[in-house]
Amino acid sequence: MEAGSYKDALSLLEKSLKMNQQVLGQQDISNAQIYIEIARVYVKSKSYEQALDHISKAWELADSKYGKEHQQVAEIFLETALINQKQKAFAEAIENQKRALEVYENLQNFPDQDAVANVCITLSEW
Repeated sequence: MEAGSYKDALSLLEKSLKMNQQVLGQQDISNAQIYIEIARVYVKSKSYEQALDHISKAWELADSKYGKEHQQVAEIFLETALINQKQKAFAEAIENQKRALEVYENLQNFPDQDAVANVCITLSEW
């Protein structure tokens, strides 16, 4: 992906997803990270709707596994916000950034206060 070979990156990630689903199942949480990586490739290639489609699949897996108050769910909201920002859908970007912030604030003993501060900084910039 970093070399600009988006087609190759997507092909490898889709193969990885298919194998992972066959071995661990369609609903295994490890598929979420692959969906996120696929979404990142689509963002790099400026295919934002496809990126949002894949990030929503990651969110569904994380939500079903952890519920709405989990660090991975917050990180998916941040990924979604970045996609929205790239599309220049600023209202949606701000909303997803706020959702991530709410999740982080509700986590018990969340150790990474720098992450929370960075979310706030990005939110204020947008």
